[in-house]
Amino acid sequence: MPTPLKIAIAAGETSGDLLAAHLIPQLQQKFPNCVIAGVSGEHMVSQGCEQIIDCQELAVMGLAEILTSLPRLYRCRQQFITFLHEFKPDIYIGIDAPDFNLTIAKYIKSQGVFTVQYNSPKVWAWRRYRVKKIQRSIDLMLTQFPFEAKFYEPYQVKAKYCGHPFADVIQPVIKEIKQQRPIIGLAVGSRQGELLRHSKLFLLTALKIKQELPGSEFVLPLINEKQKRHFLKSYEKYAPSLKISIIIGRFREAIAGVDCVLTAAGTATLEIMLLGKPMVVTYQLSKLTYWIAKLLVNVEHVALPNLLAQQRIVPELIQMQATPETLSREILNWLQHPEKIAELQQKYQALRQPLTDKALIKAANYIAEEYANRKGSQNDG
Repeated sequence: MPTPLKIAIAAGETSGDLLAAHLIPQLQQKFPNCVIAGVSGEHMVSQGCEQIIDCQELAVMGLAEILTSLPRLYRCRQQFITFLHEFKPDIYIGIDAPDFNLTIAKYIKSQGVFTVQYNSPKVWAWRRYRVKKIQRSIDLMLTQFPFEAKFYEPYQVKAKYCGHPFADVIQPVIKEIKQQRPIIGLAVGSRQGELLRHSKLFLLTALKIKQELPGSEFVLPLINEKQKRHFLKSYEKYAPSLKISIIIGRFREAIAGVDCVLTAAGTATLEIMLLGKPMVVTYQLSKLTYWIAKLLVNVEHVALPNLLAQQRIVPELIQMQATPETLSREILNWLQHPEKIAELQQKYQALRQPLTDKALIKAANYIAEEYANRKGSQNDG
């Protein structure tokens, strides 16, 4: 009986866990009886991945925040390298967490392992020097957006555009807004640091909206009970009288039922776009991280709908621009102008089309084809 193929996957944070969980069944079809293990969350575990490290251990955003987390990240890396020595994977797939994954991939590629990065690091936006590390570390780059694959062409990195799996499974939920009793989603971010930085701002913004529209209702999706406990500390301090419905672990279901969303920048902005909801995008970093990022980032937009459209179709209010007054004003602007929401939804639909292309099937096909080509070349040699 042939030895089962071994696949190691390392996913960073919640979005990577979800993406990997949807990819795993496609890999299992391509590689029957394969064994899968790695850095995972509950969604990957539910698809049969053995958890070596919880992916939330890698969920760090911001240069200053990474510095304070370095000891933990180093321990995770050493623990995972020790595991890989014993596991001896045939294929390594990194999803998100590029600083962690590219380091691991460079090392394990030197051991003869076929290395894949699914979901390109944002080298087109900042820290472009990482392309050299990608060249040394990655055999196959799978991108979710068409402009990413084009970016790699001059650098001789084998990159394949797959489309985005969310576009294949998330359908718009269009509903008539009750202007005096709107439901507003508060998407503070999936990382612990994001929640801690954004909770006060989002709560004070909600209070401001409530002053203008007393019938407003608020829905807050969180990923787990731990996040809820941390959020409630801010809630009790800043807005104990505000009624908020907290929904655990069902982000899309929560957002599907709202009229407008105040959201942190990140993957959530794509999901909100695909659900057809108007949004106001914000983000706050530590002062050190923000000023360093100002020097390094070379893109005009942070929200994925704006990046895809190459123009600002949803408001972005970042760092000092983000106040309860400015954010509430933009939310109210959407709610008071349904015709603008209808125009936005048409733009959303145009952006969705190129992303809808059976992304997960294509990703698994590309991995299987390139791995087979590699094995064939080795056997010919």
